[in-house]
Amino acid sequence: MFAGGIDEDGLPITDNAARSLHRGAEFEISLRLPGDLALTASGAASEDRLKEYLLRYGPSAADVVDYSGNRVALFPSRLLQARVSRSFGPLFAGFGPRHVGRIYIDNSEDEHKNEAARTAPGYLPKKIEPFTLAEAELRLDLRRLLKRGEHHSADPVRRQPVQ
Repeated sequence: MFAGGIDEDGLPITDNAARSLHRGAEFEISLRLPGDLALTASGAASEDRLKEYLLRYGPSAADVVDYSGNRVALFPSRLLQARVSRSFGPLFAGFGPRHVGRIYIDNSEDEHKNEAARTAPGYLPKKIEPFTLAEAELRLDLRRLLKRGEHHSADPVRRQPVQ
């Protein structure tokens, strides 16, 4: 797990929490509707916590950061998406919304235990706020298009089998 620091070579420090908790629920549904429409939806909500995590970054007993109780970095709190789609021969079209919950970009949970850091001049939040976006997809299957073209270009002269 990326621990939120850089070592002397400029590489991310990796570390493991002594205990963590990951729990949640997921769903997925897919329906075929009249008119060759397809409706799909999926979602997940999770609680990902560092139950016991002390990051030691130096030899002194004071060289420790306590991330215990914080959300695990890079795990969104929820994901939801829905899509309606349809194929038109070799063309596929789909559209739908996607929602992503808050994501903390390091294990400090946006320095929630360190108000002095959050209120310091120039502080940049360590989180991505929830957002929703619309997705659209158009896909053309050239193999199907070319196969269809082969069927229409039949030889006008019928060849009889040789006996």
